[in-house]
Amino acid sequence: MEYKEIGKRLMKITKLRKDMIWKLTSDDSMHFGQLPILEFIKEHDGCIQSEIAIGRGVTAPTIAASCKRLEQSGLISRCADENDRRINRLYATERGRLLSQKCREAFDEMDRRCFSSLSEEELHTLVGLLDKIISGIEVEK
Repeated sequence: MEYKEIGKRLMKITKLRKDMIWKLTSDDSMHFGQLPILEFIKEHDGCIQSEIAIGRGVTAPTIAASCKRLEQSGLISRCADENDRRINRLYATERGRLLSQKCREAFDEMDRRCFSSLSEEELHTLVGLLDKIISGIEVEK
């Protein structure tokens, strides 16, 4: 089999998964990709944007744009640091916590549906193969 065919299948899986996630979250004030950021803030109440960028492995401008959208949607709030007014600490609002939980449950259900046709052994094999692919890509960075 050609590598191109494998790549096409991986891209199709990614697109189908993204479409499914979009369908699950389109009624909510959540943009694709914001759930991991909201969950990070929820788990690290009082964090700052640079901590999220490091923790999520994305750029600071990406986090800044996402946090701005999350704040405008009422899912997070910003409070100036008590000791350094130049620093804004981020907190998940109650609405953000509830939406985060709802989306996490929907995503977990989606993953269950996606992988339900695989046996436990096949899942372990798939994870091993995907880890090998990821390692090969990370080495070449």
